[in-house]
Amino acid sequence: VRFHSKDRGTLRPSLNPVTGVEGDLPNTEELRPFTARRLANYEIAKQITELDELPLLANGEVDKQALRELHDAS
Repeated sequence: VRFHSKDRGTLRPSLNPVTGVEGDLPNTEELRPFTARRLANYEIAKQITELDELPLLANGEVDKQALRELHDAS
């Protein structure tokens, strides 16, 4: 899930929430170089947010509104 913000007239990722397996969260300092090797520079998020779990809707989809609220609160 990525949220985008306008940066100099273009859309740039502003938030990437991440979760771990069985509560073991990935190291955000390791995620930046990992994503930099696999994504174009404009696709790399400015902010990585660690979550214990993604908020889900009743149908099992990611609750993007809840993620936006978490982003706005941080």
